[in-house]
Amino acid sequence: MSTEPPLRLYREANGHSVASLARLVGVNRSTFLRWEERRVPAERVLDVERVTGVPRHELRPDLYPAPTLAPAASGENDNPAVESLTPEECGE
Repeated sequence: MSTEPPLRLYREANGHSVASLARLVGVNRSTFLRWEERRVPAERVLDVERVTGVPRHELRPDLYPAPTLAPAASGENDNPAVESLTPEECGE
């Protein structure tokens, strides 16, 4: 796992300047640079995610836990208490 801030990794990998990303997010250059060096404020995480595609759990893992994978579907009902209905029973 990299200790490099995710916004810096994104910016450098995609050839963006601090100024261009700041403009897209709607803040000034120094504000964006501060977010890049420290952390994105909670109220701006979703804006930054939308503009950059950097997942919210990478921007603020303290607020957004990393997603977990759901278990693969077995094709059968895992809960025996729930019956499968036929299309006729569903009114279709």
